Amino acid sequence: PTLVEDGSHLAIVESHLEFEKPIFYGQALEMRIHTGELKQTSVVINYEIFSGAERLHRGRTKNVFVKNQPRGFKPARRPDVLRQIFEQYR
Repeated sequence: PTLVEDGSHLAIVESHLEFEKPIFYGQALEMRIHTGELKQTSVVINYEIFSGAERLHRGRTKNVFVKNQPRGFKPARRPDVLRQIFEQYR
């Protein structure tokens, strides 16, 4: 089963954005994603948006692993399969 089918999710609990330059409709963009701090119950994801060599935007989110329970979502330990995935983007 997929993580979502298993009831696992990644909830954003903090977000920080910096718009450095405008982005225009139709502009070709590249997004670069890097894993920051990786803990048992959370992960920080950093990203940057470029147009060519020029960085236009950067940001980060702190995400908490949660599991769907009968009374709603509860914090949970990171599924083991996700550690390998996040380590690829360090």
